[in-house]
Amino acid sequence: MTIDSLINSLIKEKYIMSIWQVGSSTREKVYNDIDILITHSHTDNEILKKIIETRVRELFFNHKVITIDDAVRIFYNVEISIAIYSHSDLCDLLKTILKGKMIYGNVRQWAIGYWIPEALLHDLQTGKCLFHMQIQDDIKCIISKNTDILFRAIINNLMQEIEIKSKLRKKTKTNYIEKKLIERDLILAIVRIAFAIDKLMFGGYKRLEEKRQLLSDKGRQIYRMAEEILNPSNNLTNYYEKLRELVENQN
Repeated sequence: MTIDSLINSLIKEKYIMSIWQVGSSTREKVYNDIDILITHSHTDNEILKKIIETRVRELFFNHKVITIDDAVRIFYNVEISIAIYSHSDLCDLLKTILKGKMIYGNVRQWAIGYWIPEALLHDLQTGKCLFHMQIQDDIKCIISKNTDILFRAIINNLMQEIEIKSKLRKKTKTNYIEKKLIERDLILAIVRIAFAIDKLMFGGYKRLEEKRQLLSDKGRQIYRMAEEILNPSNNLTNYYEKLRELVENQN
């Protein structure tokens, strides 16, 4: 069984609207997994997921297949993950994200830090569309729209979070675990801002050392502020004010 054979088999399913290959396998020569995203027209996403899972188990009968979160996973030569979305729901979600709404991170079993909505846009913008029915609500058209509103919303939202949690960190003197959880949240937020300030669609918290090379001098300055939190010897007095000055000087 090859990936091409898998895709050709999935295309034959009645409700399939589009198939995308996303993630590192579309950009890197060496990769550990292959991510596939499927959209469909079925009225019940769970039923369609079961249909896909059954087809996959038939094709990969000698390999372990599981479902986790919104995806079917195949433990093949490389791990293959097939995320399954209602086409109309995905289009609505993308439009909502681009309006600067529903931009909060979500904890997922497979995500480092948390899953962020701009990672979905990044995957589709940098991925390969393997199959797409000709319909009015075209994903390719949606993801090509202006992203300025999204980036402004991400920055404004995260700056509010950082202001609140910087104050909480100062108040947390003795509870070590609570303090470390606050610092974790600050690091995740600041790294995300570093990419948003450069208007770069952030693909998530994997391979950060590679991704930081894409940042401008201003973006790298902000990124380094996340690193400073990890150093207990650093004086974090007026930390939020310094970050706000960097962000405001960008505009």
